[in-house]
Amino acid sequence: MQLNAVNSLEVKSVEIDGGFSVYPNPVKELLYVKASGDISEFHIYNFVGQKIHSEKNTSKTPQLNVAHLPSGNYMLQLIYKNGNSSSVRFIKE
Repeated sequence: MQLNAVNSLEVKSVEIDGGFSVYPNPVKELLYVKASGDISEFHIYNFVGQKIHSEKNTSKTPQLNVAHLPSGNYMLQLIYKNGNSSSVRFIKE
């Protein structure tokens, strides 16, 4: 019997030292994002990992309206123009 290992899953690198912050946290309506890199889009995931919101970024000083989200814990994923990504947790009041 011969086993051949195949690398079929490729993961983009995650930019962890890109320098970004989100505020206020916890948030009620508007979540502001400050990042050193150029952000192309945002994804918001709920606590079970379902993507519940996506939007393209069109601003140098992005802000996300999260007023429509129920109270709880969420994960915000930032996708940079170079293809890298960063994630941060936030609390919606």
